[in-house]
Amino acid sequence: MGDERGRGSPRGCDAPVGCVVRNDANNSYDARWLATGFFQRNLTKAIGVYRETTLAVASTGLADWRGALGAGLLWSLTKNLQLDYELTRGLNRSATDWVHILRLNWLW
Repeated sequence: MGDERGRGSPRGCDAPVGCVVRNDANNSYDARWLATGFFQRNLTKAIGVYRETTLAVASTGLADWRGALGAGLLWSLTKNLQLDYELTRGLNRSATDWVHILRLNWLW
């Protein structure tokens, strides 16, 4: 979990739909709302692909929004273990340009 400034989580919020964090001047709080969309399709029994879209908007105004589009590949190693590679592209200057993510997913 992140601290009260949102550090410790990749998008600055640990909550799935939003959170409240301390502002930069440290004299008040800002709200951040998150929206994500996810689409997955299995190509074979062991291989799947997906698309993901993320949008983050802050209560400080629309100038502080972030967006990203990503695509990934899932490879089922066993019934409960997946290798997951995702490539994400930021949609504006506030978002990171390119992010490569390699995960090992444990399904339970």
